[in-house]
Amino acid sequence: MKLLREYIRNLLTEAYGIRGDMVGQVVWHSLKNGGTISQYDIRFGGRSIRGVPAGLVEAKQVQEHHRESRKIKKRLKETTEFSHTDAIQYLHAQAKEYHKDKLLDPRMIKELLQDDFLDNMGHQLSIHDYSKLIDSLSYSTLS
Repeated sequence: MKLLREYIRNLLTEAYGIRGDMVGQVVWHSLKNGGTISQYDIRFGGRSIRGVPAGLVEAKQVQEHHRESRKIKKRLKETTEFSHTDAIQYLHAQAKEYHKDKLLDPRMIKELLQDDFLDNMGHQLSIHDYSKLIDSLSYSTLS
């Protein structure tokens, strides 16, 4: 495994000019059902590398990126039933926050919105009923 890591570091240096000791910024990651991450997209200065295997990434600083409006988060905790209006307001608030992060592209925002929906409302509402809204919110710019 150590030889594989060294080989990949050398490959990154040759192909992208990225040294093994350089620190990048994660701009996207996969997320499996148990919270496991298998791949990262990482930005090093002006250059991004997609699909870096998690085993090759060493965290220097961890930052949570789960953003929710306090009002909606409180509502989610207080209620056991979600209305169509709750879902729409929640998705709009989440999308607005995600669009503020210039490192997130529409694909990333869509995945985050889908994860948020499934984590918080998926047990009661069907994500299929909101897929067009999620697509629209992912690709539009909200202020």
